Amino acid sequence: MQLVYQCEGGPELSAELGPNRPRVVFGRNPDVDVRLDDRAVSRRHCEFVWADGDVTVADLGSSGGTYVNGQRAERAAIRLGDVVHIGKTEIKLGRERNADPLPSRRRSRQLEAAEATIAPDAAAGGAPPGAWAVIYEAATGGEARYFLTEGGASAVVGRLPTVEIHANNPTVGRNHCRLSVQGGVLLVEDLDSSNGTFVNGKRTMREKLSDGDVLACGLFELKVVAPKAEPAEAWDDGWDDDWIDEDDMAPPSWLVFYPDDDGRQHAVTMSLESRLLAVGRAKDCDIRSRRAGVEEDHAELIWDEGVLIVKDLQSEGGTLVNGERIEDEHVLRNRDLISFGNFHVRIVRGSTSSKPPKTRSNEAGTWQRLLQRVEPTLSITYSVGDERDPRWADSGRQELTLWGDGEARLEIINRHERTGEDLRTDMSVLDLLCDALIRAGFPDAPKLRPREDDFPIELVLYQDGSEAIVALSERALRRSAAYREASDILNTMMLAAQTR
Repeated sequence: MQLVYQCEGGPELSAELGPNRPRVVFGRNPDVDVRLDDRAVSRRHCEFVWADGDVTVADLGSSGGTYVNGQRAERAAIRLGDVVHIGKTEIKLGRERNADPLPSRRRSRQLEAAEATIAPDAAAGGAPPGAWAVIYEAATGGEARYFLTEGGASAVVGRLPTVEIHANNPTVGRNHCRLSVQGGVLLVEDLDSSNGTFVNGKRTMREKLSDGDVLACGLFELKVVAPKAEPAEAWDDGWDDDWIDEDDMAPPSWLVFYPDDDGRQHAVTMSLESRLLAVGRAKDCDIRSRRAGVEEDHAELIWDEGVLIVKDLQSEGGTLVNGERIEDEHVLRNRDLISFGNFHVRIVRGSTSSKPPKTRSNEAGTWQRLLQRVEPTLSITYSVGDERDPRWADSGRQELTLWGDGEARLEIINRHERTGEDLRTDMSVLDLLCDALIRAGFPDAPKLRPREDDFPIELVLYQDGSEAIVALSERALRRSAAYREASDILNTMMLAAQTR
């Protein structure tokens, strides 16, 4: 019997499985039976076992999972015609056949009772201004609500206890779907779940939600409640409230920032094209560090349809997220700090926008051309706070400057002193930052009436005699995902300079 396998774009190969070779392990480690050059495959991913003519496949605790005929499986019997997928590799015993069974569906009595008793205005009671709400039956019993806002973190619905909306239901995937507010709209995105995500009984991969919609993950249901309408704030210079295209509402990428052994900051993007990164001391690790406490194969970072997960590979020293040791897997949030011994990695959630705004000024077009080719003469200065303003006297002003040659400096200024820290960045950091500024339409920016409590943020770019200055606020960042991404990158570099 032959196991026929093919990695995406590669040749079709085979491995023997039978009485003379009853076990075959697939993975990326050099010591497995079938070594795959597939970054989405774990080091020891799955094992095929032959016994008296019967074949089974068992997942070996992989990050990306083992799928049989499109359904994730820990262990499954394999017959002729079945197709197994691991990462981007397909394995089969014979011809492909399709199987996509779906569970029977019923409505939760708890949810029906909630719908009957909750008035539309009352459903938003206690919610943050402009928040969407989802109502569901909590794992401990009773009604629960989760609020989502523009600019806030997304929420994952799943069976893992670490996700935001925990469903103690076997028909729900570990990371089943993701909810997020983009452009004032609540979106649901299926995270390649086995049993599917349904809106009002119709299966979907990605959909805008409306007030009163019923969202179902397997047999777990959630009721959608829209926010109360609020007066819209005016935009200037041709900006449009609907500047985010539907085509741009794809699962977000994640940006991973880390220092090399010489202290220079690097960046890598995790997305559909790069779903798995190995972290450790081993030569074949994607993110390699020899700092104290980092083990040979320490951990993996996994991008799963817009959700970023860190998985500890049973390291002795453990993996910490924001100072807390994790058990096995942990769903990450924007600007989390991951520690592997004395090696620290910071992450930033990328925006889903892939294009500049539809309407932009001539100056924005000029800066797009300048930022597409990073020259050593480029300088980007990002200032937060104001040491002259009594409201910010305690924190003063932090000013980070990055130059096109990779040098950087952070200065902290208050009324009494001025201190500084030097930093070096790889071109990968500057490329990501410039790309975010292009997508933001720099120097065009949302014009909002300032509030007294707005924290002052200023962004100044200079190159080849051209200078542009943009004043931002937290409210403006909530209106522009690309500006928020650029701000998060710069804040991450500030923190890296302070913790070298």
